[in-house]
Amino acid sequence: VYHGLSVETHLTNRAVYDTCGQILSYKAKPIEVFYHSNCGGCLSADTFGEINYLIEKADAVDTKLPTSAYQEELWFHNPPKAFCAYGKEDKFRWQRIYDSEDFQISFGFELKNLKAIIPKEKGDCFRYKEIKIVTKNSSPTLKGDLVVRNYFDHLRSNAFKAEIKLATNGEPELLIFWGAGFGHGAGMCQEGATAMASRGRSYQEILKHYYPRAEVKKAY
Repeated sequence: VYHGLSVETHLTNRAVYDTCGQILSYKAKPIEVFYHSNCGGCLSADTFGEINYLIEKADAVDTKLPTSAYQEELWFHNPPKAFCAYGKEDKFRWQRIYDSEDFQISFGFELKNLKAIIPKEKGDCFRYKEIKIVTKNSSPTLKGDLVVRNYFDHLRSNAFKAEIKLATNGEPELLIFWGAGFGHGAGMCQEGATAMASRGRSYQEILKHYYPRAEVKKAY
């Protein structure tokens, strides 16, 4: 992220000059280099449709992604090893809790009128692509990364578990989110790339990790 002349240094300028003319390409064409803050330990390939130069994979060398509902639950509550796990903890794993008052302020209706949150479709990295919300007065269907996140008071990502806690009278008392990552999760994970660099990985190795089917090419 470029913040202007005031933050330039000899080393940052040298990095620019030494890589001048290099691009990432796939099948001889420049790629769109998506990036985000923190992937939560899993890199997505389908956030923006099917992108051939990305694959769903763990942001690690030897970590495998969950293959069952039980393992997925553990993945959210007991974070795996990942490069981006060494960034800010509140980006890698986060929690958000709404009581009745907070919910009313954020969503504009009473928590007791929230009946269900129904998953309709999941994409890579356990990210919700489509969710149905059932309330007392309506049942909207949410589609897409930002639509889902924005509806739920701008969540850090659409990779989360939602839990409705009931009071003794059977009405919703708390809405709890258990989430992973910050951003859409496609392409380069910025905090993961920083961790890789701090361990001595070259920029070629870092780019190969995050854009596994693309190649660095001298274009001009």
